[in-house]
Amino acid sequence: MKNKEIKNQSILQNDTLESSDETVRILADLGKEAMKTGEISEEITKADQESSSVYLSALKETLNAIKQEIKDCKDPDEKSVLYKQREDVMNRMKEEKENQRHFNDNREDKNRSHSKVIFGSIAAVALGAGGYVTKILLESKRA
Repeated sequence: MKNKEIKNQSILQNDTLESSDETVRILADLGKEAMKTGEISEEITKADQESSSVYLSALKETLNAIKQEIKDCKDPDEKSVLYKQREDVMNRMKEEKENQRHFNDNREDKNRSHSKVIFGSIAAVALGAGGYVTKILLESKRA
């Protein structure tokens, strides 16, 4: 009889250890996925900044060309039109910079809240798994 009880307890302990290992693996995979989300967001931010930089460079070239035309222009009506174009380009540049800051701030806020949610989920699952394993270990010690 004792051999059978010892065998049952060892099976219970082995199952507990296997389920603990599986729980740890699941938590590690969840953590890895959370890290991938952060990496993807960084790539999006970098691509967005590059795109914005290219756009601002094109606007700067346009602005320089307009400034040169203003220098070379003799007609006052044409100069007035060129000054208006220059103002429009400068407003677009300012708007693009403000939009870039706004989008970056929003993206960072979303990343922070997303990270908090994932951390909370992982912590809750880890706490639950730890409580479950502790309960099983205490029950097996009592038996």
